[in-house]
Amino acid sequence: MTAKIKNALTSAATDAREKIEVIDNILPEKKDLASNNRMLDPSSDNVIITGSNNSVNSSKIDTIKENGWIEQDPGYYYGHNSVQSISDHLRLFVRKTAISDASPDGSKYEQIKCSYRRDYGNALNKWVLRSGAGDVNGKKEILLPPSYYSLDSYPSLNALRSNRKESLLISYLAFYTDPGLGNPLNPDKTVSWNFSVIYESYFYEFIFFRVDKDLSINMALGIIFDTLGLSSFPSSGLTYYEGCKGFTDDGKPITTGRIPSRVDACKEARYIYDRSSKNRNDWHFIPVLIADMPADEQNAEWRERNWSKCRKHTGRPEADNIPVTLVCYDGISSLSALKRDGKTTEDLIQMCTDINGGTSSTYSKTIHIRTFERSKAISRNKYVYPITLTIRDAVCHAPAKKDTLSDLGHAVGIWRKESLNEQDPASFLAKDPAGYMEHTSTDCRIPLAYVSSIYGCNREIPLTLISAGTNVIRDRCKEYLGTESDKAFDRKFRGMEYVPCGKKQTGAGKFSREKKLIPISADAADVIRQACASYKGGMNISSVIGYYDNITIDYDMIKAYATAMFIVPDIDWEQPIERTVRGDYLSLDDFIDPVTHKIDPYKPFIGRVTFHFPDNVKYPSLPIYEDGNPIFVLNYDGCTGGVADVCGPEVYLALKLGATVHCHSGYFLKPLILIGDDGKPHVSHSIGNAIKGICIDRDRAIADKDKGSLEELLLKTMIVAVYGKTSQNVRNMNDSFDDVQRWKQLEEYMKNYGCSGITNPVTACLTTSIVRATLIAACNQVSELGKHVYSVTTDGFISDISKEDLWGLDLYGLSEGLKEARRSLTEENKGDIWEIKHAQNDLSNPTTRGNTSRHDKGHPMMLDGKPLEGVNAHNGLKSPYESDTYEDRDWMMKQTLSRTGAIHCVVIQHTSLIEMKKKGKKYCEYKAGKDISMAFDLKRKPVRSSFKTVHPIIDGTEYEVANFDTVPYTDVNEYRLYRNRKSASNALRTEADWHKYFLKVDGNMTAKREKDKDWIILKDCVMLCRMNIISIPNLDDESPLSVDEKCTWIMSHNTSNNVFNKNTWKDVNKKDRQKNFLPYEQLEDKIAELDGRLIDPEGLAKVYGMRPARRGRKSLKPVSVQSTYEPCLYDRYNIKAPDSVHKSDSSNEYCTDKITALLKPCNVPDDTIEAIRRMNSEQIDMYKILTDDPYAGLKYGMRLYACDKLAYNLGIEAWDDRRLDTYINQALASLTRDGSTRATIDNLYNKVDYLSSGSPYPNGTITAEITENRISHNNRFYSSDKYVSLRSNYEMEMSIANRCRAASANEPPVSLHDINLIEKKLHMIYDPSQREALSNLGLSGISILTGGPGTGKTSVIKGIVELFKSRHPKAKIKLCAFTGRASVNMKDKVRKSAYTIHHMLTEIDAFSPDWINSKQRKLINADLVIIDEASLVDLRLTFMLFAALPPKARIILCGDDDQLPAVGAGNVMHDLISSGIIDTVKLRYVHRQGEGSSIVTNAKDRILKGLIPLDNGDTHMMPVSSAENGLKEVMRLFEGIYSEDSPFSSQILTPSKASAASINNASRQMLGKDISKDISEGDKVMFTRNNWEKGYVNGQMGTVWGFYEGELAVDVDNTLIYLTDTEINDIIPAYACTVHKAQGGEYDTVILSLTENNSPLLTRNMLYTAITRAKKSVYIVYTDSAMERALSNVCSRDTWLSDLSAENYNEEEIYPEVS
Repeated sequence: MTAKIKNALTSAATDAREKIEVIDNILPEKKDLASNNRMLDPSSDNVIITGSNNSVNSSKIDTIKENGWIEQDPGYYYGHNSVQSISDHLRLFVRKTAISDASPDGSKYEQIKCSYRRDYGNALNKWVLRSGAGDVNGKKEILLPPSYYSLDSYPSLNALRSNRKESLLISYLAFYTDPGLGNPLNPDKTVSWNFSVIYESYFYEFIFFRVDKDLSINMALGIIFDTLGLSSFPSSGLTYYEGCKGFTDDGKPITTGRIPSRVDACKEARYIYDRSSKNRNDWHFIPVLIADMPADEQNAEWRERNWSKCRKHTGRPEADNIPVTLVCYDGISSLSALKRDGKTTEDLIQMCTDINGGTSSTYSKTIHIRTFERSKAISRNKYVYPITLTIRDAVCHAPAKKDTLSDLGHAVGIWRKESLNEQDPASFLAKDPAGYMEHTSTDCRIPLAYVSSIYGCNREIPLTLISAGTNVIRDRCKEYLGTESDKAFDRKFRGMEYVPCGKKQTGAGKFSREKKLIPISADAADVIRQACASYKGGMNISSVIGYYDNITIDYDMIKAYATAMFIVPDIDWEQPIERTVRGDYLSLDDFIDPVTHKIDPYKPFIGRVTFHFPDNVKYPSLPIYEDGNPIFVLNYDGCTGGVADVCGPEVYLALKLGATVHCHSGYFLKPLILIGDDGKPHVSHSIGNAIKGICIDRDRAIADKDKGSLEELLLKTMIVAVYGKTSQNVRNMNDSFDDVQRWKQLEEYMKNYGCSGITNPVTACLTTSIVRATLIAACNQVSELGKHVYSVTTDGFISDISKEDLWGLDLYGLSEGLKEARRSLTEENKGDIWEIKHAQNDLSNPTTRGNTSRHDKGHPMMLDGKPLEGVNAHNGLKSPYESDTYEDRDWMMKQTLSRTGAIHCVVIQHTSLIEMKKKGKKYCEYKAGKDISMAFDLKRKPVRSSFKTVHPIIDGTEYEVANFDTVPYTDVNEYRLYRNRKSASNALRTEADWHKYFLKVDGNMTAKREKDKDWIILKDCVMLCRMNIISIPNLDDESPLSVDEKCTWIMSHNTSNNVFNKNTWKDVNKKDRQKNFLPYEQLEDKIAELDGRLIDPEGLAKVYGMRPARRGRKSLKPVSVQSTYEPCLYDRYNIKAPDSVHKSDSSNEYCTDKITALLKPCNVPDDTIEAIRRMNSEQIDMYKILTDDPYAGLKYGMRLYACDKLAYNLGIEAWDDRRLDTYINQALASLTRDGSTRATIDNLYNKVDYLSSGSPYPNGTITAEITENRISHNNRFYSSDKYVSLRSNYEMEMSIANRCRAASANEPPVSLHDINLIEKKLHMIYDPSQREALSNLGLSGISILTGGPGTGKTSVIKGIVELFKSRHPKAKIKLCAFTGRASVNMKDKVRKSAYTIHHMLTEIDAFSPDWINSKQRKLINADLVIIDEASLVDLRLTFMLFAALPPKARIILCGDDDQLPAVGAGNVMHDLISSGIIDTVKLRYVHRQGEGSSIVTNAKDRILKGLIPLDNGDTHMMPVSSAENGLKEVMRLFEGIYSEDSPFSSQILTPSKASAASINNASRQMLGKDISKDISEGDKVMFTRNNWEKGYVNGQMGTVWGFYEGELAVDVDNTLIYLTDTEINDIIPAYACTVHKAQGGEYDTVILSLTENNSPLLTRNMLYTAITRAKKSVYIVYTDSAMERALSNVCSRDTWLSDLSAENYNEEEIYPEVS
């Protein structure tokens, strides 16, 4: 007995404070049930089953007793203040059977003790007969599987059991009266609940019968554990309490630790535990002092808030619990039959998900199961069994199409009586209770016996059989590659590695780290991305359509995918690319092996190509993905992206078929070379090696057991699973390396399983390529022999070719490699590629996967003396009969041959688990109808000349069907044309159906158009007239005819049976109808008849050149030709515009020769001269401007030296005031470039001297004396003893200082009661620092709220607004922010209108020149103004806002002082905080980042202190050697993290715009965007300006949706905003943006590029701002020098306000008076 199990089953002392003592005798031997004092006497008349559904006569009890059943007292519970007996509500029958010594043939076996312990070995494989077993259908009824069902002789199956942990397996099935279709299943319909368990040397079976109450899972498990004799624990011993003594700086609670007594825990606790949320996972400690609340927890305020003084924990470490697995069959219905006993049953449903047709839990759950022993009931059932429960469904472990309960029973030697299924359980029980109990107990044994035979007795069961097989394959591959760790295996096997990407909450206080799978290098990323794009599904087409009575054979590739995977080599992921091909044609020479010098058809290649096949190729080999499936056309024209993503085997075959293939970009991959045991190198085939062992085991199983045995089916499932798992999630990886793969695409309840343990895009794409190439090669060679291929499905095809001819095909050189692989995969060294699966002489082949024959097992087709079934593929159609029976085939045949449209069928469905979990629905079975189209799917083009009508006669009825051949489409456009015309053609059975269809194809019509062609022609002519494209005199707008007269005139030309009236006249003028015209040449005769003529050729070209766009939210379809003609739109997006668009240059161009003559001698660059010339006009005389003041050229791009040279040439003196002022301004601007508002006088003197020393003036250097003299005489400058600045800066800063001094407010203090009221109203709890802010802010005239990201500043603003409104109901409150995005965020969170500061100032005309000096200027009507992101507001804007507010208005500045300062001059918020004269509250507790996040710690404790961040937790440091390598690393991370489904969850940040632009280009190129265009469809973009009228603001992000009527649609928060040509300039790509732009934003994941070593933007504040934008994880890609510069450079600005303090600030009154 292991120590773990001892601990799990140990009894505990009753005193909760005493330590639980270990009892040595853990598993006392159970006495015989008959002697148990809880058992009722079997001979007693008390053995009666009664209840609403159950009634058994006592006279039949003897039969039950003879079969070993004993009625047992189920136990007791405490209720209604007394001990109650469960037997009053439920009846329990138990049978205990020894696993003893009888075998099927009567020979003796030694008794094997199958205990709940680790050392049981393979004991459960020795199944034996039950005493008294009878004959069932001529076979012995076997209680457990016989010994010869041993899996040990097959290594692949034996590996399924390796390393399985212990878990007590309990099988459970419910039997209930069918409530009828459409009625929900209620537990009161349950007849019995059956359980089976193996414990020690016995097999226990339990049957619960309902009397007047339902069974709950808690009660069932408790009674079972009581019967097994497990030891229970006092619940008090499993309970402890925990209080909160305080909080860390980052908001984590500091707890008291585990305290057994609640009273003691409450004494030590200081802060409150909040349980107000309905979700237990959200319960947490809050920074509210217990001392501030009433002492009594029963007080109304405590109860109303649902607060507590401490947290209660029930349980012990999960590792000490008893692991239990509930094994169900069809678990969703069985779980629904349990009583809803509050939380437990609901939790079981919530923890489950639908997987592989079954219902299993994806995680385990700790549950405390109460004991129901009488002695424990007296203590109110406070003794429990702590278990960790997992749910598994046997269906998830059954081979495909062998998953019925009978199939599973047959696999392990337990036979069922199928006839019993047809009886109602309640009636069956009343009629034959003994038979009922035997039948139901047998059914319940089967799931337990089945999973035990695979995984071992009482061993944990994996989620699915496929996942278990995947682990076996992975382990074998690891061993083959010599990799011990998972990390090393992922790197060597698939060139990827897992990187952490944040945390995910999995329960109360539990978190798991999330990881993403990304490539290990840039080359690996290129290869994997191309492999994902090159991955296509299997080939599924129908080629020869109709009904055929000749002999046709269904050939399959033998183990197609196993054979292909054996051929595919492993790739050397450290150097994966052997050769890159770009812009070159491929030839067969490219496939020559450099070692053997022979052509290798399987040489690993992936790439993007264009191609052209000869017209006579019937089956092209290069796939193009369209409509979710690969299609095969002759030319690449029209394919998405303009290229096809392909693999080597198909390219090889294309070249053999005569195609020209041009490679845009591609890679020949380098195989991995290993050194064998013989010391010789060889190509690595890890998957092939693993597959080989399974294939050999399967062949042995077929030889030993025949096909259909459990062993053979399991091995077959494992083989199929290998390919499925290598390709799992590959298509999603094509979009991004994001681990997202859904088992079902259903909203938020879907579980993301992502990549499997062996997902490998290269293996997946090459494997499918080999199989497709093999099939296509066979199809072409069959066709060359004059035979037909009727249908191709994944790994086989139907043909009339003979076996001998097929076996002789060389498949254009592919067959040799396939035969070699087949020989390696078999012990007999057989190289056969093909096998015959079906044969028929009555093939109905209407569409792909829809072929049928009536030859079933009872009516086989004889081929070479062997009976064979015919094909029977349903294409989703469900017949009323059992699948594959003669009746099923007959129904399918007749339905397809007589179809007139979609075929209706009825299926039985049930309530999905999603509906039960999300909507609380009950389990219910119901009928659902669906319509299935069996018309040809048009993946190939019908050959019109091949059509022939046949009339098959089936059971005396004659049918009519069109037979025809097909060919590949010329290109994708032709395919789309044919497919788009199919929408209403659901029959396509007869030639008449096809004639109507071809009319639509030829006429370019859709299914919604009228059938009468004459009527269509007439309407099209009138429609073109109403569009003013053609002119018809009697119908034009200038016509004197009325509408009625026009309709009458039209009717005189109408040769159809339709009527043209007023409604038709209106209808043809609707824009949504003006599309899908017949070809114009088909209208010309009618137009001539109507005296019409073409007047707008461009409009006509537009009509026939654009696709219609659907209106409405999220339904816009970009058009290829714009419907308005703005020249710049055409130029920018490379769309050819009509000739009329281009306009000549302006005719009023002013002569500019003098400007050139003026500037050329001054060394002004030509492009600058040209720009100045373009500005020249009759209104702007640039020549005069420059000659009046040469230094004005600085505004127009001229350099200072050039301006000085021009001044010198014009004769301006060296000491001219204009020259001196320019140099002083330039020097001052240079010295205050960092945002300072002043410079020291000495620095200014030196700077002016330096700038002027290179002047063209002789002796033109401006000395300190000259500078000082000019400053003193120019009122534009202000100087003190030490500093000098622009006077405007000085005056603005002093104005702000005076406003702060003058601000005052008489506001009563805020009480705790006031805050509590606000909390109740807003349904939130404030932490201590937030409460301090509510108490202090707003009491004075100006106050400041500051705090780091995620500290809840916006929540405090919301509270301040409510508090101010409650005190001043009529007060005007204004919310504003510096950026548009911040104002939008503020509006959304505070639920009150918010504006940008610019917008508020614009409304009062504050930017007009005279406003600031006007005594009567208009002010903002506000009593309280709150400014968010105030650290971003520069000096000028702060000054204007303060000046625009009434003197008594209160101001609250809100922001993070540690973030980047404003872009403009000044550092107002920082200076006011530093002054100490403004009421300031700093928030201290972080709420945004997850618990334990290293982001906050690194930001506060390291970056702000100048220390490099630590690589731990959510912060990932990625050092690189250069900017170039940094870009590659950023792109690698971007590819793994970015998802187009959620583009705004991640963001790349950079210090500079130039770096952001570079990364944006690389990102767009990686995503396949056209980088020749500024913006493409699907681009993530950012707005750079505010446009309140259109509804977008600066910094807001969106996604480009496409063009519609000449405007660009951008999706912003699910709303489409349409931008004109001018407004398009307001957006830029936003995959990367500057840190400045990101301020105020937050993202799940941030990638920071820090590689600009010499950028002045590298500062400590920038680094702090960048990483705190991340909520979950941040990746910092940096060079050492850039990081060092950023950490050493602190944003520091020299301002006049920085001198402001409580002791000194300027007393001079500058603040303008307001009347």
